[in-house]
Amino acid sequence: MAKWILAKLDVKRLLETSHTFVIADLGCSVGPNTFFVVQNIVETVIEKCSGCGIDIEGLEFQAFLNDKITNDFNTLFRSLPSEKPYHVAAVPGSFHGRLFPKASLHLIHSSYSIQWLSQVPSQVLDDFCGLEQGQDLHRGCPQGRDRGIQATVHKGYGGIPGCESG
Repeated sequence: MAKWILAKLDVKRLLETSHTFVIADLGCSVGPNTFFVVQNIVETVIEKCSGCGIDIEGLEFQAFLNDKITNDFNTLFRSLPSEKPYHVAAVPGSFHGRLFPKASLHLIHSSYSIQWLSQVPSQVLDDFCGLEQGQDLHRGCPQGRDRGIQATVHKGYGGIPGCESG
């Protein structure tokens, strides 16, 4: 994530109209991993701003933590670090629908791309590419089927303009 932020995030453009950088962690974990990710993003954005000559005085960070409504948000907030350079709010619900107003987020993070699938890839339904248990999906699939599965994963990102995985 840090490499992508440093190489591609246009902080000058994003911060022209706001002094609050807004992050969403979709499918967040219940434990401290969520806070490590948010902290890393905040530190990297600050590094990027400094490298671009952007004055970070007054810059604030807002992190929205999202998961299904069955997530234990109470446990998540009990494990919140006492000293943190960002504000936090929970947004329960499925991200297969709309969770946020248009143009309200600067950076969206998700640790697992498989959760973005809105349907099982037809190639998996056909014969699961003839894979044995424990075999690597991308090495075990014939080339055409592998592209079909990748297309289904990328289709899951379709509702997010400018979304990149990696």
